[in-house]
Amino acid sequence: LTIAKFADNVEFYLRDLLASAIGIQDIGNVYFVDGGSTGPADDTGNGTARATPKKLIQSAIDLTTTGNNDVIIVLNYGSAGRALEAWPIELNKNMVHIVGVGNAAHAWAAVCPGSGTAQHAFEVTGDRCTLSNLCIAGGDGKAGIHVTSPNAPWGLLVRQCIFGVDNASATTQEGILIDSGGDAPYLTVLDCYFAGTVVGAGLTGDAIKVAGNATRGRIGKPGQGNFFSGLASGKKCVNISGSAVAIAIEGNRLHLGEDATGAGITLSAGASRIWVDGNHANYGDADATNNPYSDGAAGDANDWGLNYKGITALMPA
Repeated sequence: LTIAKFADNVEFYLRDLLASAIGIQDIGNVYFVDGGSTGPADDTGNGTARATPKKLIQSAIDLTTTGNNDVIIVLNYGSAGRALEAWPIELNKNMVHIVGVGNAAHAWAAVCPGSGTAQHAFEVTGDRCTLSNLCIAGGDGKAGIHVTSPNAPWGLLVRQCIFGVDNASATTQEGILIDSGGDAPYLTVLDCYFAGTVVGAGLTGDAIKVAGNATRGRIGKPGQGNFFSGLASGKKCVNISGSAVAIAIEGNRLHLGEDATGAGITLSAGASRIWVDGNHANYGDADATNNPYSDGAAGDANDWGLNYKGITALMPA
């Protein structure tokens, strides 16, 4: 086995492992970003090797080829990158996968505009993209991940991300926001952590708010649910406020910031064919007084399985 052949085999297996970790079949080109204290002084690196990373995430996205399953590995990201990034970061190409270096315990590449910058962290328009293992927060009054009208990016996967924990003193609002008129078909959110101000972190709004639609989306799956902790008074962990259709909300843990009706999961009057099952919510050390689940739609517009308030199974208010 020649050295060249050995190197080819190593690259093949490393690329295969990376593809498996992201959850895709194959990967295209790989680019590197280091916008932290360990990174370059400027943004002139070619981004194609760990030793020559781009300083800005947007610069790496600009290098990718739409539809090529390109991967961006964020080695580090902090104040150095934040200060130069033109917010929001435009995730505007198809099949681009952004993965932070860290581990499942702490996604420490902190992508957030910071105080005084009223911009979302990510504006998503590309199809079948991934955001993984990142610490995400919006700027003042803005969301971490945003889809606006009339955009409809298909198949956005958000996994193992932390929302609202490191917001650089900004007043972050939602973790994920789908605006009225926007749609995120097949949006899938798995194994994420959403922290509100009650636990000393950053989200001041709903953790996930779908004011538009996320057709056939999934917020949690059995065994891959999300954890929501300490949302502010009057805010929801999952708020389907628009006329959304066919979203599954499954397997989530809802550590409520208050004992209020619908503080866990709220469905609007216009929501339909929403499936809600396997979620656990509570406030305090006994069953909360109020029902954390609320369904404003008439009749059997939505479908509810087995969900808990504390140790008690119940249907929505």
